[in-house]
Amino acid sequence: MRILGINDGHNAAACLYEDGEVTAAIQEERLRRVKNWSGMPTLAIDEVLRIAGTSLNGVDFVAMNGHHAAFPMTRDELMREYRHINDPGVAMRRLAQRTARRIMRRTPFYESYRERRQATRVQVLTERGVKREHVVLVDHHTAHAAAAYYGWGNFDDDVLVLTCDGAGDGLCATVSVGRGGRLERLASVPQAASLGNIYAIFTFRMGMGPIEHEYKLMALAPYADPRGTERVYQELRRLVRFTDAAPLTWERSAHCPETYCSYRFFKTLMEGERFDWIAGGLQKFTEEVLCEWV
Repeated sequence: MRILGINDGHNAAACLYEDGEVTAAIQEERLRRVKNWSGMPTLAIDEVLRIAGTSLNGVDFVAMNGHHAAFPMTRDELMREYRHINDPGVAMRRLAQRTARRIMRRTPFYESYRERRQATRVQVLTERGVKREHVVLVDHHTAHAAAAYYGWGNFDDDVLVLTCDGAGDGLCATVSVGRGGRLERLASVPQAASLGNIYAIFTFRMGMGPIEHEYKLMALAPYADPRGTERVYQELRRLVRFTDAAPLTWERSAHCPETYCSYRFFKTLMEGERFDWIAGGLQKFTEEVLCEWV
């Protein structure tokens, strides 16, 4: 069986999976020469099919990342999104959108909206001859968990499988158990409590590109004065907590806003702190919370 895997989000990519083996995989940025390219990876799709010596007609199923996907953005558009994310007009519009979504979920129109959004994502494939019933939308964090669990291939033991990222299909982290070749999800963390979003906001706060330059803050972290690192860490650590009520996950404390819409909050919180202290404290915060979670 041949399965074409597609990520049409940021770092868009395609891979071909044949009878249990990855036969070809490539990111769209390599072919377009645009770093972190976002959107349907049409060139990558063509390339993996070329490498494997087949065509879309020879593919049994197409697996796409996530039931929902953000609209593609260039780096300039992404920077503009972060720059204006807390402007009063933008904040009010987001509040209205969230309220409308909550209301829509209680009506038949919500499913219709979801179906239309999904149709726009697979349209490129159906226009190229792929039958809609052969396109499968895979839950975002299930895809992450599957890469780890099935990639390792240990089906004899019970395996703890954790996922953690910025956000996908409304979640930022999941806890699952792999048992006998199947994944069972035990718990999840909503995207409003995303550690990845915090790291991206700080990356933007430091004048760099979010969802791309986080590694630069991580590399700077060890050079910070330990006292400065600890000072920033203590400010951040009080923003999330673990509770007995939900022991497999973390949650935002009363001090922490939804992390994606938090630029002004963190800018104010870090006012006057040295850039290397910020990098050190942020990295320690991320590591300590994740290790406590594990």
